[in-house]
Amino acid sequence: MKKTILVLTMIFATTLISNAKIVSKAVDYKDGDTQLQGWIYYDDGIKSPKPAVIVVHEWWGLNDYPKMRAQQLAELGYIAFAADIYGKGVVKTSFDEAGAEAGKYRSNIPLLRSRINSALETLKKQPNVDKNKIAAIGYCFGGGTVLELARKCAEDIGLDIERFKKDFQSDTAKHAVIQDIETARHYGINGVPSIVIDGTKIQSGALSYPQLLRVLGLN
Repeated sequence: MKKTILVLTMIFATTLISNAKIVSKAVDYKDGDTQLQGWIYYDDGIKSPKPAVIVVHEWWGLNDYPKMRAQQLAELGYIAFAADIYGKGVVKTSFDEAGAEAGKYRSNIPLLRSRINSALETLKKQPNVDKNKIAAIGYCFGGGTVLELARKCAEDIGLDIERFKKDFQSDTAKHAVIQDIETARHYGINGVPSIVIDGTKIQSGALSYPQLLRVLGLN
C-alpha cells in the first residue's frame, strides 16, 4: 500500500512538473553605481513562497551556462536567480580577459562581497521568494564568490570565522577531500551531481525530476 501511494505521488508530481511553464526574465539591479543584470527563472504556477537559489557564473561572466543551470533548478521547483557579478553585458570569451576580470574581484574582496550581496537582496525582493530559504551555488569563480557570501553571512550572525578558517585548512579537511577524490576516481565520476547505486555509476550531470524517475526506473 505504501509503495502504491509513493508511486502515485511521484506520477502526480511528474504530471505537475511536465505541465509547468518555466518563465525566464531579465532583472536589472545595481551595486552602487554599477548597472547589473541577472536572470530569474520560476514555474509560472507558483502562487506561494518557494525556496530560492542564487547561481553565480564562472569567470567568463553571465553567459548561457549559469542560465541553463538556473532553468534546471526552476524545473525542480525552485526560484532560481542567475546573478551578475561583472556588470550588465560584461561577458569574456578568452582566458586572458576572463582571468583579468576575475582578478579584479579576487583582489578586492569587499567589492566581491558587495556584488553578491546585491544579488541576494535583489532576489529577496522578487515575488514568491521565501526569504528564509535561500541557498547559493557557483561554478569556479562563482564558487569562490558563494564562499565569500557564506563568510559574510557568518560574520553578520557572529560566528567564529577564525575557527572556520582553521578547520577549513586542517588535515582532517584535507584527508576528507582526498578521500572524496579517490572515491570519484573509483566510480569514474567526472561531473556533479552523479548518481551511484549499489556500487554502480548510473548517471553524471544534472537531471530534471522526470529524467531522474526514468533513471531510477520509476516512470
